[in-house]
Amino acid sequence: MNKLFLLIILVIFGVLSIAFNWFDSRDTVDRLLNKAQETNETIQQTGDKMSGVVDQIQDVKKAVEK
Repeated sequence: MNKLFLLIILVIFGVLSIAFNWFDSRDTVDRLLNKAQETNETIQQTGDKMSGVVDQIQDVKKAVEK
């Protein structure tokens, strides 16, 4: 119960620090979100490349089976 209460207090403090821009928290959150977006885009591009490679391998496998 105490751990849950501490977690709630920390979340409330984090929300208030962003709302009132304590410790330049808005800039920090903005930078973190930009990094997360860049990482997400990189992962999507990598997944698209991997899908292309898998498709090519399947095409070659089908051609070899014929």
